[in-house]
Amino acid sequence: MSELNDLKILSALFVEDDSYARRAMESILRNLFGQIVLADNGRNGLDIFGKTSVDIVITDLWMPEMTGFEMIAGMKAHNPELVVVVMSAYDVPDYEKRAENLGIFGFLKKPFTLADFEAVLKEAGHKAAEIKRLNS
Repeated sequence: MSELNDLKILSALFVEDDSYARRAMESILRNLFGQIVLADNGRNGLDIFGKTSVDIVITDLWMPEMTGFEMIAGMKAHNPELVVVVMSAYDVPDYEKRAENLGIFGFLKKPFTLADFEAVLKEAGHKAAEIKRLNS
């Protein structure tokens, strides 16, 4: 299967409270994945996750109503294999460690380059596609 087809079979949930960042990243995500669902905070992200089949989650950590940490914990309780990529502007080693303890796939420190964003998403996408194939 080609790299593009590998990712196009996936649905991704992008959770980001900053509307500008959400819009800016949406087109990149649409070029990579077959289906994109957007959420503006952790609570909405968790609600969408409960109602929609999602293969990969890309999320901020600090958002209103529910943090990314809380959201990831809720998602992982239902699907421990879920592939999650975290983005954070806070360069605090404890945050990265906390996220890793939740079983995330990757951690991007903001600001990051478009090339870094795409590289991590492609790598995470291939892992999610592998999991999807094994579970189908």
